[in-house]
Amino acid sequence: SGQLERREVQKVYTALVVGKVESSGVIEEPLSGQRAVTSYAPIRGTESRRFGHLTLLELKPQTGRRHQLRRHLASLGCPILGDRKYRLNSCPGEAGGLMLWATALSLHHPVSGDALHVREEPPRKFFALLEREAKAMQPESRPE
Repeated sequence: SGQLERREVQKVYTALVVGKVESSGVIEEPLSGQRAVTSYAPIRGTESRRFGHLTLLELKPQTGRRHQLRRHLASLGCPILGDRKYRLNSCPGEAGGLMLWATALSLHHPVSGDALHVREEPPRKFFALLEREAKAMQPESRPE
């Protein structure tokens, strides 16, 4: 808990957002009167008939505010798919849940002090949804 309070724990998240994000950036927008900072970088994206555009993002919160990632992305105009609280016009079950995943965590072991790095790739459904939406945008191939 001390490492969290001293902001020594590094976290990386992956999110599938509704909207087109073409370049990396930093969101510095206070939340509930407190400093809040999130950096983001696009991984890949696709046009979508259902959602307009979807982008898979890597997110690195530099502060830890309640719902920080969800609120920051919504303020950017690219809410997380499946976010029924911060995404207007979301539909229950549209993505099978909130498309936000804790991808990596780095901290020091509390006893030995050794650096610990844990990484878990997002579930297949993140990529499957992107692939389905991209495929739906391709013109049908017709036999000659």
